[in-house]
Amino acid sequence: MSNVRASSEVEKIFNELQRQIILGELPPGHRLVEAQIAAQFGVSRTPARLAIERLSAAGLVKHETNRGATVHQLSFEELRELLHIRQINEGLTAFMAAKKCAPEDAACLYGILDQMRLALQDGNVSSYSMLSTQLHDQIMHVAQNHFLADFVLRIYMITSPYHMAITSLPNRAEQSFREHSAIVDAIAANDGEAANQAMIQHIQIISKFFDDEYSRVYFQYHNMCTQANPDLKKAARSAQGNP
Repeated sequence: MSNVRASSEVEKIFNELQRQIILGELPPGHRLVEAQIAAQFGVSRTPARLAIERLSAAGLVKHETNRGATVHQLSFEELRELLHIRQINEGLTAFMAAKKCAPEDAACLYGILDQMRLALQDGNVSSYSMLSTQLHDQIMHVAQNHFLADFVLRIYMITSPYHMAITSLPNRAEQSFREHSAIVDAIAANDGEAANQAMIQHIQIISKFFDDEYSRVYFQYHNMCTQANPDLKKAARSAQGNP
């Protein structure tokens, strides 16, 4: 097998497993077994192992004694620490994006915002959350700082499984849209300070949700995982004595 093909297989497996973790299809504690993943993707165990190692390096998977690789369940303190890191660094990213934003960059950001508005109108929280991730990723692209973007993206992906849980809480998606609109408006206006403050405020509000509503957010995330994973849903019903 050529190195190019092997690298492509690892990337494909990594991206798909990352997507499943973010959407809750692979819930916290789920074991990632090399042989099963290799069979699922029709590859040898080497690409499967390398993809799992990348997920571990990204903070989405951890290795447990006697259990192997499992989807990482973040503690309350870990979430708070990561959000604090995001607050500082994504604020800087927004500042840099504002300083470098060209008209075509602004058009792209507003285009994503329009899609987010449509998803909001349709009540599609999953689509809205994925578009939110796309918007944050595009802001990093506009900032044109590869090292900062890689660092911020890693932190963002670790916390993103919980974003959808927060967004699905009553009225949160509408508030989130207003926050993202303020960020994009500031970046498009090339106002670095306003962009920085808008991004910091956005993440501070997310942090407050974790502080004030952690039990609800965790329950919502667990429920999201159950709905996304038929096996978990069946197990939950069995535990309640339902067929």
